[in-house]
Amino acid sequence: MLDGWPESGHCFEVADTVPEDWGGFEVAFSHGVVYLIHDLVGHARAMYRALAAGGSYYASIGVHADSPLLAAWHHDHVDDLRLPRLYSVDEVVNAFSDVGFECAAARLQMGFVPAVLPDLGLVARLVEWLDYNYERKLLLRFTRPTNRSHGKN
Repeated sequence: MLDGWPESGHCFEVADTVPEDWGGFEVAFSHGVVYLIHDLVGHARAMYRALAAGGSYYASIGVHADSPLLAAWHHDHVDDLRLPRLYSVDEVVNAFSDVGFECAAARLQMGFVPAVLPDLGLVARLVEWLDYNYERKLLLRFTRPTNRSHGKN
């Protein structure tokens, strides 16, 4: 699907995976998707291939092994949602680093979060929900180096 703002020259595309013919992107973004990917290394390679030199892939991640609240949720839903095994943040970063990305991380900057938890099957107190949003939700940046000799894909 191709959509965007034609008058500005900006467009975006949505897909279940990174198509082979995608390339030259300056920026890519995913929100809460990494935990759904069964082949993390394959995804890292595909993102490397799709980005232009100097391009960055920003991936927010909250469902990971280092997040107690969402690790418990993952455990409860792994079979019915056919989820892959739960990755640690280090595993995700290493998968991207190993194919040649320069990796950086930050806590996802949050303001107010809903005080009533969404109906996702989470059993948590409000303070646990706040801890998750402020401490465990991360923004990862994977940048394809401008020097092509750094790539390992």
